[in-house]
Amino acid sequence: MSIAELLPSISTLSHADKFRLAQIVLQQLAQEDGIMISSETTEIARLSQSVLRNAWDNEEDAIYDQL
Repeated sequence: MSIAELLPSISTLSHADKFRLAQIVLQQLAQEDGIMISSETTEIARLSQSVLRNAWDNEEDAIYDQL
């Protein structure tokens, strides 16, 4: 599957899901390159996802969801 085929589906995701997708892709890239990601780093990423969701997933800035 190409990036061009994926983009329409990705654009429908919420900000939180896009961040989670980016996190998953980065983890896979690190794993492929033999870089170990500690559980502490993973926990920090999980906690920051919640903070980012609260900051960006609100009605006041909904216009930016269209970007």
